[in-house]
Amino acid sequence: MEHLAYTSFLAAGPDALAEHSQLVHYPTEQALAASGLAYTVLRHALYAEILVGDLDDTLASGVLRRCGGTAACTYIARDDLGRSAAAVLAGEGHGNRICNETMERSYTGDEVADAISRCFGVAVRYEAVAAEDWPAYMTSRWGVPEAAARSTVGTMRAVEAGQFDLVTDDYRQITGQPPRSLDAFLADVRASRAA
Repeated sequence: MEHLAYTSFLAAGPDALAEHSQLVHYPTEQALAASGLAYTVLRHALYAEILVGDLDDTLASGVLRRCGGTAACTYIARDDLGRSAAAVLAGEGHGNRICNETMERSYTGDEVADAISRCFGVAVRYEAVAAEDWPAYMTSRWGVPEAAARSTVGTMRAVEAGQFDLVTDDYRQITGQPPRSLDAFLADVRASRAA
């Protein structure tokens, strides 16, 4: 094996509030660094798709319910991450790096709600959901099994604490192009719904 690419999560480390990042991603990153293998760690920001999983409900109610309080958070679309992973595996010059893949800016909940309002022409406001209440919301509104929903609490605490308010140019360095902005991502979602 000449080069191993590992997908991790933003803010992975010993103090990460997202348990999976602290207990799985960070130790794996450490093991890779000590292995002698050529590696690239691709730390993903929160997937932008989390913002539109209940888009019909958001547009109908005029309320975007998400964790985060007033903290800003970075996102990135899964399709964009697929492009960067392919570029890392097919290209050169990415060895022994940790790349934090984010959009080119972070967003508060209010800013996300404003972007949804602009894109879909419906007034949407942001309503913060406490991290501890998020699992019940996911189960009752999205039908997520309780055990799976409970596993998100640490990640939502990390959002509230601002651990995902990190913006880098790593995606552009890997691919040679910027990631889609939140507005562009939402426009693509709108187009796919109209198709």
